[in-house]
Amino acid sequence: MTSLSAGILRWMKKVRDPVRRGEPLLEVETDKVTVEIEASDSGVLDEVRAKEGEVVGFNSVVAVIERKDS
Repeated sequence: MTSLSAGILRWMKKVRDPVRRGEPLLEVETDKVTVEIEASDSGVLDEVRAKEGEVVGFNSVVAVIERKDS
């Protein structure tokens, strides 16, 4: 793992699960820390693009949240 990447440790939500902005969505690990990543928006988890165990770059899109506007 380089300093510009992170490993996906675990997903806390599954596709089609509702998510709220700020809610923990997944946990990632870098060379120095393990951290929970929060959902950037509220809606439904529509797609997961990175699997547990996969290493991704920091600017990678790892999930898609379908917004549910009221």
